[in-house]
Amino acid sequence: RTVTDLGYDAQVVRYDLAELLVGTPAEPWLEHLDKWKRGPYYYSHVTDAMRMALLFREGGVYMDTDVIVVRPFVIAREPPSPPPPRQPAGSRLPVRRPPIVPVDRTPRAIQPHTVGAESHTINDIPVCNGAIMVFARGSRFLWGAMREFAQTYRDYEWGWNGPELLTRVRRKCPHDVSVLLEDRFYPFHWEEVDTYSTSGSPSEQVAMWNLIQNRSYAAHLWNRKSDEIPLADTSVYFKLLNSFRLNGKKAPAAAAATAAGAGANRRLDSHITQEQADEQIKAKKAEGAVLR
Repeated sequence: RTVTDLGYDAQVVRYDLAELLVGTPAEPWLEHLDKWKRGPYYYSHVTDAMRMALLFREGGVYMDTDVIVVRPFVIAREPPSPPPPRQPAGSRLPVRRPPIVPVDRTPRAIQPHTVGAESHTINDIPVCNGAIMVFARGSRFLWGAMREFAQTYRDYEWGWNGPELLTRVRRKCPHDVSVLLEDRFYPFHWEEVDTYSTSGSPSEQVAMWNLIQNRSYAAHLWNRKSDEIPLADTSVYFKLLNSFRLNGKKAPAAAAATAAGAGANRRLDSHITQEQADEQIKAKKAEGAVLR
């Protein structure tokens, strides 16, 4: 079943890359497009350019297709408030263990011009990630990011033009973007995928699940790392997939790569079906999705 069958107002929109980038600082990148298409990571880099251009032109919320929304959120209209005090410097925030309470489903307001940190360096510098991006139309940060994309593009480095680019531009223009702490969008790091997809430590599973229910707006599944991992029915991954799936059907735990890995953990967002997403990825024609 598609998301429209489930009663959601969703549609697939195909964008023209040149139309999106013309008139932006990323337009010069098109001059060598034939060369870039031969690069090993073009399929990923083109989505980096498209999401920035689309959000700059339209505004809204971008999400990768391997993101699960834990609670509803909307773009706030008021000016951004000062960031909260940070924890002491460290590469990752410590796992919190908040009390178990019912999940509040009230929509939360997120300030425009916001990305999330997937981690922090030892010097307390946030490492930004573009899997979830919240921006109003005409963002100065995105304008600068598109300029950086065209001027420093490296076709042979996967992260240079995506997460590393956002991190570089944020360091240059810290006042043009807000960076949420890890637990809001990226409660677990890609290096922790094995821990939270398998049985692992029961106490760690419980602590992470409580953290997600109490603190997270969404959870990035790091599909490149988790796509074929069998899911234990006590794992955080299994709970995420069975608590927030659109169709409400429970994913089987024991069917490993056949169901849990290849099916339940397949990429899905609110604008394209799983089958359409897979076809686009295989054809290396990724689409950007903006939710408004």
